[in-house]
Amino acid sequence: MGRSPHKGRFEIRLEETFANQFTETQWKRSSAPPRHTDVKTTFCSLILFSGLAAFGQWGGEQTRQANIRGGSGGDGKCTIEVEVDDVAEIEIRGTMARLRTRAGQPAQFRRFDCNQPMPTRPYDFRFRGIDGRGRQDLVRDPGNNGVAVVRIEDSKNGREGYTFDIMWRGGSDGGRYDRRRY
Repeated sequence: MGRSPHKGRFEIRLEETFANQFTETQWKRSSAPPRHTDVKTTFCSLILFSGLAAFGQWGGEQTRQANIRGGSGGDGKCTIEVEVDDVAEIEIRGTMARLRTRAGQPAQFRRFDCNQPMPTRPYDFRFRGIDGRGRQDLVRDPGNNGVAVVRIEDSKNGREGYTFDIMWRGGSDGGRYDRRRY
């Protein structure tokens, strides 16, 4: 490096040292194998993206508030319509429903209509599958804990709409439920 007549010895030495370090660093980056931190970063990124892909495949879950239309007391009824690709479960409590995709593309709500909130302990609880090409089963009755669970299994390729009703004749708590659980 050429010396400038206006620079002191310290400034010249600093410039030369910086130039030598810069050139040495460039050479190390271009010819050296990846450092440990680069491998670690790549590995962590791979784990993160794999986890996100698995979550996307799992589909997560959705919650939905019922549209309450009609009177209170007496006979109750909810109609739920969802789109399912493979396997999904719907949990119903009070005026809330949670849709969980168990396999396939994420399931989606189409509608959730009730004439009143489902009580915690409904009397004469009934389930009726209305539409859909696969299986619809009531896998948990809301008798003691106030949660009804319906499982839908669609074995054919592609999405399909499923509709079902849950019905009851009154209940022991007048429709109160613990919203904090959803």
